Amino acid sequence: MQGIQRQKIQTFLNRTYFPPISKQINVIIEGVDYCQLAFKQKLFQSLNIQFPSVLNEAVVKRQSEYLCQGYVAVKALSKLGFTTYNVSTGKHREPIWPHGVLGSITHTNTSAFCTVALRKNVRYLGIDHENWISSMNVEEIKRSIINSQEDKLISQIDLAYEQAFTLVFSAKESLFKALFPSLQCYFDFKDAQIICIHMKNKTFIIKLTTTLSKTFKIGDIFYGSFTYNANSIQTLITTLHTSN
Repeated sequence: MQGIQRQKIQTFLNRTYFPPISKQINVIIEGVDYCQLAFKQKLFQSLNIQFPSVLNEAVVKRQSEYLCQGYVAVKALSKLGFTTYNVSTGKHREPIWPHGVLGSITHTNTSAFCTVALRKNVRYLGIDHENWISSMNVEEIKRSIINSQEDKLISQIDLAYEQAFTLVFSAKESLFKALFPSLQCYFDFKDAQIICIHMKNKTFIIKLTTTLSKTFKIGDIFYGSFTYNANSIQTLITTLHTSN
């Protein structure tokens, strides 16, 4: 029986070979690839992940995504020394982390990643993973995502335009996830602007173009990193606490 359960888990979950994005010892990242077609609701029990009642009427896609996100979150937290089988969600569907922890989760229809760190080490932490956006979809959404300066910038870097656009889109998603725990409200894609992309060391700089709160003001700068393969890109924004 255990062998059958293990086989079902291995059919659904696979080790991810996506290139690692961070080597910071204070920041942990866990990821997994998954096959949605192999999902069974019983896998929640097999993986010791609590099945929330809000998913009773959810479609299989939503249930499988939730399971994978919970799985990578539990794995990441275990490396911080936390034993838990459930990462609940708040009113904005944001993860609720244990006291003293910052974290961020991202997923596509084939993979899920989680990053966590201790609050004493990290001020802001946000991760995003995106499949490359098609040229058709870029044309549909670009006006709401980037401004003219960003359009010029991504036309100049050594990536196909659609890939460069996906990088900017993902970086802004990472920034939102990094700031949300402190900000507790949504902000627009154009409230931030990518001002620099370094292809050689795979880093970027993003600044706020709007004052969002007393803490987050126009002109504030954040630094991020990225990595990618043939199918997708991942961005990470990490701001460490610095000693005086």
